[in-house]
Amino acid sequence: MLGLPEHPALCEPMRFRKAGYFLIFSQIKILKTINPKTKFNMKRTLQTLLFALMSILMPIGASAHDFEVDGIYYNITDSKSMTVEVTYSGTNYEAVANEYTGEVAIPVTVTHGGEVYSVTSINDYAFSYCSSLTNITIPEGVISINGHAFSYCSSLTSITIPVSVTFISNGAFYGCSSLTS
Repeated sequence: MLGLPEHPALCEPMRFRKAGYFLIFSQIKILKTINPKTKFNMKRTLQTLLFALMSILMPIGASAHDFEVDGIYYNITDSKSMTVEVTYSGTNYEAVANEYTGEVAIPVTVTHGGEVYSVTSINDYAFSYCSSLTNITIPEGVISINGHAFSYCSSLTSITIPVSVTFISNGAFYGCSSLTS
């Protein structure tokens, strides 16, 4: 159990099994049994655990993109083959609706941190709900347009899709009521 030697303290039934206290009190009991002189400060232990939990959870909601160049947001999809996908900014696609406006031309390559990446896909919801987006040009080399990438771009009238695109997901252009070419 946890790589610790069998100890009577681990076998005793605990009275504090509710609300996650089991682990805390079992650790206290082990420390007290192994070294009865160990002073235990409940407030300090809870502060330490809370700090550790916050440190772990902090980066989770940071952002949905790895970097931004010229107003377009990217995720690195493969650092060995140096590829990226176009994505949305913010923590989720609903947080920054209308981020992209007017005419957008996705570049073939993008440079970040001294490295040159090839743009190979458009991520789920990347341009979703961008109601002021009117025209999009996708470069040769992009192979996939993922789920709802352009859904509800109500002002989108024109999109250029190269022959390199071999996959267009369901709903990629759902709700694009003005799309004509």
